[in-house]
Amino acid sequence: MNHIKSPTQGRRIRILRIVTRMNVGGPAVQITNLLENLQPEWFEQRLLYGKCEKGEEDFLLIQNLNYVASKQITTLHRSLNLLCDIRAFFSICREIISFKPEIVHTHMSKAGLLGRLSAILFSPKSKIVHTYHGLIFDGYFDNRKVRVLKTIERILSKKTNVIIAVGSHTRHTLIQERIAQPQKILVINPGIVTPVNIDIRSRNFATQNKINVLWVGRMTKIKRPDRLLDIVRIVNRDNLDFTFRVAGNGPELNELQKISELENLPVAYLGTVKDIDFEFQNCDLVISTSDNEGVPLSLIQAQFHGKPVVSTNVGSVSDIISHGKNGYLTTLEPEEFVKCMLKFSDNREQLRQMGEYARDRAEISFSLLQFIEKYQEMYLNIK
Repeated sequence: MNHIKSPTQGRRIRILRIVTRMNVGGPAVQITNLLENLQPEWFEQRLLYGKCEKGEEDFLLIQNLNYVASKQITTLHRSLNLLCDIRAFFSICREIISFKPEIVHTHMSKAGLLGRLSAILFSPKSKIVHTYHGLIFDGYFDNRKVRVLKTIERILSKKTNVIIAVGSHTRHTLIQERIAQPQKILVINPGIVTPVNIDIRSRNFATQNKINVLWVGRMTKIKRPDRLLDIVRIVNRDNLDFTFRVAGNGPELNELQKISELENLPVAYLGTVKDIDFEFQNCDLVISTSDNEGVPLSLIQAQFHGKPVVSTNVGSVSDIISHGKNGYLTTLEPEEFVKCMLKFSDNREQLRQMGEYARDRAEISFSLLQFIEKYQEMYLNIK
């Protein structure tokens, strides 16, 4: 990182980082990586985060992380509640006035609204950064609410100095929907710590009769675990050589477990998994069934572990998966998923070949070092 010009000797740039909640998922991992890896001699960071709701799990608690310069705002959460939102707004305002940040960086929609508005009103000299970890214009709200959200985002973007998009599709949509001007948008792909002690070239892929398939994600409607069940039903009906493991928790979990047990489907539900690297290492294939995604961290993790992916072609998934090279992009139809999966069943050497390509590409495109360098350069040169 020596090529990046450091700030004035002895002075640290104060960054106030505000996130709606630190629930288990990609945004929490990225924020944690920033908190732990930005140069401490250059940056002083403080984290404000909201409360997880029912069916969500707090990443900080699960990982036993306790940052001194962090504070939870219990009235800040994902769902709309006018009284709580007003209280959260004034709590953020007080923190901004106290900390006097040079940069206010917001993550997720609710924090993006309240945090940026607080900075505009109470810290007009602060530079404002907002990260779109994904877009909520598809699959989350009805058309009327979506129009209101787009209008709010357009207004806030005018006062935002830098907008971070986690993938090329997110950037394209922000421009297409006139949310922000192209020159304000910077694409920074997620970066993760490279898993250690992995040698995919020495591993025997799918040496037994069954190909082990892993699904990782929050068990919510937008992730379409019901589509996963339809895939499992086809596999079960046709007696195909696949078994399934599902890692993740959420409001849909109990219902899916009941259905799977009732229909005697070959799927194991693991709930929240602390050592997700173990699951990636011991599977053969990873699938993603979502209707909407940003740049899903689980698919990046799969790549680092040298595992091919079959995924719906949504969001910025195509930034990770090159069709036919490290996996397959498919339609939303379960039958199409199974057709892609069968390509591996018919040619198991393809698991190894695609896995090697996946690992090599991940190290180039999604390294933690590259992720941190891009953020540091942005913070140091923000205008």
